[in-house]
Amino acid sequence: MWENKSYLIAGVILFLVSQGRLEAGYWEYTQVTNNSIDDHAPDISGSNVVWFMSDTIYMYDGVLTNFIGHGGAPTGPSISGSNIVWSNNGEVNYYNGSSVTTLATYCEDSPRISGSNAVWSQWDGNDWEIFRYDGVSTTQITNNVTDDVSPAVSGADIAWSRWDGSHWEVFVDHGDGPQQLTNSGADVTVAISGLNVAWSKSDNIYMHDGISTKFIGDGGAPTGPSISGSNIVWYNDGESEKVYYYNGSNVVALATYCEDSPRISGSNAVWSQWDGNDYEIHFL
Repeated sequence: MWENKSYLIAGVILFLVSQGRLEAGYWEYTQVTNNSIDDHAPDISGSNVVWFMSDTIYMYDGVLTNFIGHGGAPTGPSISGSNIVWSNNGEVNYYNGSSVTTLATYCEDSPRISGSNAVWSQWDGNDWEIFRYDGVSTTQITNNVTDDVSPAVSGADIAWSRWDGSHWEVFVDHGDGPQQLTNSGADVTVAISGLNVAWSKSDNIYMHDGISTKFIGDGGAPTGPSISGSNIVWYNDGESEKVYYYNGSNVVALATYCEDSPRISGSNAVWSQWDGNDYEIHFL
């Protein structure tokens, strides 16, 4: 059973954790699910929300909740408009708004999508490499002797993590070939929105805006941040399992006792939160 509930969060009780002044106001959020089973790993595109429950993918379109397909564990689905990708036992499944097809096999469990561009990491017989599907055909983005994993996509722009023999580094491709963005180690999971790339390192969140890198806040492990424009959300398990939201200037805490996979689209954020009995999906 799903129940759509709206709540108001007083801006004065949100926790300011970075420099800058947060004006008092109200944030309205909606509880998408209300059942007796854990709902995990949501993603959002506009007002469309997807998640998985009991190894099944569901989508809420602002009015109705619809069954999409099977799979999704453990990283959950990714959505852009009505296009959805997810992992199912090593396969990358793609939903185009009407039907489901399989794009690839022997893959990692974190495909991502932006528009009709889907990306994933696939075993090539020797190591993990990055692939992209553009709605028509599939192209191999990397081809080397080291692991390239956990890709993120924004239009034609791609970011991912590469193992350099000692630690993971962030790479990007803006259409001109792979470029190394970091040289001091980073966590595996990265996020991208146009020229803006976010990642976590040593339990801290950083963002590169195409020119320089700056510190955003604490947390991020293990799933890393999610970014849309200059808005970023992430999880910090060291502070009552909070979801944090950066709006380009300030950081606020949106919710406590959450899972580690918040996502953002524009100014709309989504997360899975403990309600006293199980985890339910909420979005702002």
